[in-house]
Amino acid sequence: MHTLLVMPYRWARFAAAAPAIAAAAERLFRAFTIGYLATVRRDGAPRVHPVTVTLAGDGLYVLVLRHTPKAGDLRRDGRFALHAFPHSPTADGWHDEEVMIGGTAALVTDREVRERVERVHNDTAPPDALLFELSVDRAVHKFRREGGQADVVTFSIAASTSGASGSTRG
Repeated sequence: MHTLLVMPYRWARFAAAAPAIAAAAERLFRAFTIGYLATVRRDGAPRVHPVTVTLAGDGLYVLVLRHTPKAGDLRRDGRFALHAFPHSPTADGWHDEEVMIGGTAALVTDREVRERVERVHNDTAPPDALLFELSVDRAVHKFRREGGQADVVTFSIAASTSGASGSTRG
């Protein structure tokens, strides 16, 4: 039996493979740059943290404080799920939309990449904060307008590499 190992996609490759989901994620991440990052604790339980999300160049990044549980989780086990902060209500009403991206985080040590990310990062981070790039292996975009039926669009590398993609109406 052979196991097919499929590496998570960097943001640009994910955006090319699932442009509608990536566009929705970028819209939400840029509108309110806070997201909720779930990591895996040492005991296997999930841990959720608010983070500032940064799209820079071809990548999706988070800067985290070096001595936090979040940093320890990502250094030990890079698996994550990132949920975009939803839209706030407007004068037109509530627009129910959300995006979840899952995959693997990798510590970035390249100084040029860090400088590029810091130039567009909209939050302060101390110089010793750790930079992680988030690569995507699955994503979900759900949206509903004013009490209408929910639309759910999904992406997974496994489905993408087999030529399948997912989309459902709730």
